[in-house]
Amino acid sequence: MESSACAVTEWMETHHQGMITCPYQPGQLVISKEACMKRYVAAQQESFEDLMAVDIFRYRVKKGLYVCCNCQIGKRLAGNPMDTH
Repeated sequence: MESSACAVTEWMETHHQGMITCPYQPGQLVISKEACMKRYVAAQQESFEDLMAVDIFRYRVKKGLYVCCNCQIGKRLAGNPMDTH
C-alpha cells in the first residue's frame, strides 16, 4: 500500500501542471484538465430533459455531467485544447 501511495505522489508531482481542483465535484476532486474538457464537451452533448426517465446507471452518469454544463473552466479548456497539456 505504501509503494502505491508513493507512486501516486510521484505521478502527481510530475503532472501537477495538467491537474485542477474541480469546484463543482464533491470532495475537492483533483481532475486532469483533459478530463475536465471532455466532461464539459460531453455535458454539452447530453440531454437532461429525461434525467429521471433513464435507468439508475444512466441517471448517475447524467447527474454527474449536469454540474459540468455551465463550467467556465471546462468551457475555457474546450475553447483552447492546447491548455490541457
